[in-house]
Amino acid sequence: SGATPSGEAAEIVWQVPENLVDKKIDIYIEANSSFDYNDYYKKQKGDPGYSGANGQPSLIWHALLDLSESTPDAVTPEIVGHGHVLGLDHQIDPDISKITTASETFQYIGIKYVKN
Repeated sequence: SGATPSGEAAEIVWQVPENLVDKKIDIYIEANSSFDYNDYYKKQKGDPGYSGANGQPSLIWHALLDLSESTPDAVTPEIVGHGHVLGLDHQIDPDISKITTASETFQYIGIKYVKN
């Protein structure tokens, strides 16, 4: 867990713990960019959809890693929804119809893992 990285690419290398070898695990990534307002998540206080500095809510990507594969390829997560714009719950809302530029937070996400 950490702040959304800036720039076009970020790399995270993960050494698979022995107790997870040959398992399938779900990976979720949540990221957002402050002040990314649009026609629904508005900038002006008092407007419907106003959320302070948040702009659009965080987006959530999901990927399934099959750690039993002997030579893993990069897995590309897909957007599965968004969080609450004010972070008031821990739910994933699958309706991304009001999301615009927030879906461009990353040009590419690829997940790779290293096994012993």
